[in-house]
Amino acid sequence: MSVIKVSIILPCYNVAKYLPQALDSLLKQSLSEIEIIPVDDGSPDNCAEVIRDYASKDARIKPIYKANGGYGTAVNAGLNIATGEYVAILEPDDYVMEDYYHILYTEAKIYDLDICGVNGYCEIRSHAHPKLVQSQWVDNPDFLGFGGVNEFLANGNVGITLKIYKRSFLEQKKIKLKEDIRAYHDIIFVAETMAEAHKIRIIRGLGYYYRKDEILSTTRSKKNFYNIVNAAEHIFTLLKKPYQKESRIAALTGYCLTHLLHYYHLCSRDKKLKAVKALIRLKVAEVLEEANSLHIHPSKAGDVKKIFGYEGRLKLSKAHEFNYKSCPPFGGEYFKEERFFNRLKVDLYFYAYLAYQSPDPKDVDNFRDKLLNMISNFPGLATLPLTHFIERYIKEAVFHYGRNRNQRWYIAFLMYLNEHVDSSYFANIVESVNDFTLEDHMMNNFPKLADKFPCEFSDLNDTFRENKVVASFSRKYQQDFLEYITGKSVAVIGNAACERGERRGAEIDGHDVVIRFNNFVLSEEFKKDYGEKVNIWGITPGIESLNMRDDLFGFDFVFSPCVGIELSSDRCRLLYNYLLSGAKYFQISSIEARSASNIVVPSVGLYALHYLSQHREKMSKVSIYGFDPVRAQKKARHYFKGDLVATKNLKFHDWQREEQYLNHLKIKIK
Repeated sequence: MSVIKVSIILPCYNVAKYLPQALDSLLKQSLSEIEIIPVDDGSPDNCAEVIRDYASKDARIKPIYKANGGYGTAVNAGLNIATGEYVAILEPDDYVMEDYYHILYTEAKIYDLDICGVNGYCEIRSHAHPKLVQSQWVDNPDFLGFGGVNEFLANGNVGITLKIYKRSFLEQKKIKLKEDIRAYHDIIFVAETMAEAHKIRIIRGLGYYYRKDEILSTTRSKKNFYNIVNAAEHIFTLLKKPYQKESRIAALTGYCLTHLLHYYHLCSRDKKLKAVKALIRLKVAEVLEEANSLHIHPSKAGDVKKIFGYEGRLKLSKAHEFNYKSCPPFGGEYFKEERFFNRLKVDLYFYAYLAYQSPDPKDVDNFRDKLLNMISNFPGLATLPLTHFIERYIKEAVFHYGRNRNQRWYIAFLMYLNEHVDSSYFANIVESVNDFTLEDHMMNNFPKLADKFPCEFSDLNDTFRENKVVASFSRKYQQDFLEYITGKSVAVIGNAACERGERRGAEIDGHDVVIRFNNFVLSEEFKKDYGEKVNIWGITPGIESLNMRDDLFGFDFVFSPCVGIELSSDRCRLLYNYLLSGAKYFQISSIEARSASNIVVPSVGLYALHYLSQHREKMSKVSIYGFDPVRAQKKARHYFKGDLVATKNLKFHDWQREEQYLNHLKIKIK
């Protein structure tokens, strides 16, 4: 049984209307090793019925049904049975993007974090596009040190659902939600976990959709405002722990006051809440009376001085929100940075919303061009925020370019975002372009678009027709390949020098199918170690290897990973002619391999091993030879004399991470 990576708790009370959307978003998570714990807290609506229905369809759903005891008791009931490495809370009237927990877990696992979170969420309302809401951002690319946590707290940041928490950390520190209050549990929980954790990372990004349609939450109900005083009492106890440093006490005091002052001003707007306002005022005065120093957001500093006459030491927090001007260029320099595939997706989501909400149309224009560049380098990044961005770009007519320029962009992204749009719709759009011959650039850069057209449009353009043929053959030969390997033993031979002297050549050739890569050689000096049999040839995505062999038609199949949407007309024509000459070439998707490995550009061999691991049940045996990523840093990786992609030229590879993922694949393929 696979290890549960994240346990997700949903405290359910009067949310049956929205619960299916929340559960559906969890069942679609790209991180499959999760357990989903919906807790029916004695809900008077049909939450229990919804939970039972979903639990009957997926074993990952582990429901709890209990008498009503409040939010704290519901979450704690989930914590009591959770088995995941990390735990998370999802409000059942909200939902998350499909990569949300994959991104957070991957980041947390790499760095062994106690807490990992994002600094933003999307506020959703019916009949309106989501709105980006940012917490005050502590701009630290690494971990939040002691001072960073102080800044985070001083700004009043909360976001209990925007983080995942290591379960062993919560158990060791004996942290659970308070059960003696009826609201604002998140304020206490976040203060306690942030103050106690040692390794915290808050990454720029989002993925959580927070619903604001109806006033369902107790924290939004005015009659519960008095509970903020009870919450402040619990935070106040953190200030008195003997091990707390003065700077942490000042930050926790600022955190506590920030929330008290927020509800103090809300009460000021309603005469019926005069008594609650007075109660909050007394608590603020009590906190300030004991505060030797105060670390707080500048917007609240004026209140504590003017309204409450505070005269102690005052430190203002420096955190800020990101604006669009902070968005880096998505050009070559951006991709040279050490950025993991998941972090690229986080950046894309986040900056798409920043651009979408910018009041300056030039910002959205600028992001559109960055987006084109980013997706051409990293396909598979499309998600809901991009859909919203496209809608603004097209429907609201923010931009006023020449017709053809908009046409290319519109068609390409409609195709990219929706694989199931009717092909005739695309054809009609393209047919409307005045001078179709001017659109060659679009045809070259977006070959997948060609396959969306019905046959009657295949004569529109030679590049379209050739792309159609390549796409059609690739689908067919991939299916043929899967039938070809069924029931067979398969040997996968990497190009590392680690087999030299091992004399496994005969063992390798004894397999039914042998897969080799790029510029392999079969000379006498290598046969005793690497064998000479070869049935399948895997080549780089750029297909340059097709220009380096004379025996192009001696393979049962040839494949390459598909890592981009760009395919030049020359490359397309090469594949087109190769296929028409009788070769069996196909492409395999790279998205899942790159996402699972968290590597931006893996070796071709890793793509192949990941693909085979997905179809392991078809083959009787899979053996791996000639893979040694770590030693590739010190020794020549390939054994092809004069190889154009020798180790010294492979600057983009992360050999350490490749080694980790290789070991993972070896376990899956056994």
